[in-house]
Amino acid sequence: YHPSDRAIARQALGIGATEPVICFGAHNLGYAHKGGAQLVEALNGLKPAGSIHLLTMGSGWMQAPSFFRHIHFGRIESDALQSLVYRAADVFVIPSMEEAFGQTALEAIACGTVVAGFAAGGIVDIVENNVNGLLAERGDANALGQAITRLLNDAALRNRWQEICAGWVKERFSFEKNASAYRMLYSSLSKNG
Repeated sequence: YHPSDRAIARQALGIGATEPVICFGAHNLGYAHKGGAQLVEALNGLKPAGSIHLLTMGSGWMQAPSFFRHIHFGRIESDALQSLVYRAADVFVIPSMEEAFGQTALEAIACGTVVAGFAAGGIVDIVENNVNGLLAERGDANALGQAITRLLNDAALRNRWQEICAGWVKERFSFEKNASAYRMLYSSLSKNG
């Protein structure tokens, strides 16, 4: 998962270069704790000037508002295809009501896509508010919709954050960083055991 040319990703998926694109992915879109219902409520509150693309990944289904061009990819088993979908999006949304880690948000950020989501569970460790995305209070669909709208409408802000996304992920979640943290943990456990 790494950034690449957004226009190429969109061309590969048949999406126009300037059309607004939102992405949502979960193991199963229908699981209540993944926040699909809150996302639909947030999307219904948007007042777009034209149509917006909604890309969804995962098993299950969600009904998008009528002004969205909805492309559902189902469960994706290919990292290359999944990263292409992330790269095509302007905004990745993680509306989870509870989340241990927030892997989809991390994958999206690694691909250079900013995130809007709820400040729930491990999401707050992945999405740094006003650095690589915007967080709303857990369950507040109206605030989530405002975050999505702000990220879609403020291209300068979105582009600035997109530029730092991959470096932010590498600094905090690289293999080297994780290996070092595990070495320190094991070392401290062996000294105390």
